[in-house]
Amino acid sequence: MRQKELSILEKICEVLDCQPGEILEYKKINLDYLNRGECMMKKKYLLASTPIFLGVVCLIIYSLIGSSVAPDGTLEEPFFLILLSYLFVFVGIISVLFVAIISMFKKNKHN
Repeated sequence: MRQKELSILEKICEVLDCQPGEILEYKKINLDYLNRGECMMKKKYLLASTPIFLGVVCLIIYSLIGSSVAPDGTLEEPFFLILLSYLFVFVGIISVLFVAIISMFKKNKHN
């Protein structure tokens, strides 16, 4: 305890004519529960951000495959990978925002 807190406790005990042990009680905090909660939050954010990672992978694969012009003059490219990457990134951003908002409401509810 800090000095200021001790002086306040001494004054309270003086007024109540008691000992600090009669006022204060020691309770052990279960840190395993807190660590599990932090681990669950990390897993939630990791799971929610997975689509963003998949979107980036789609763009990398698109650039690795590249595009070419066929002998008949048509362009051959894996265009669907660009669409998939935009879709994955959009879903990932929405998921991360959703998890953040839900966790914020739960945190405010507990306080």
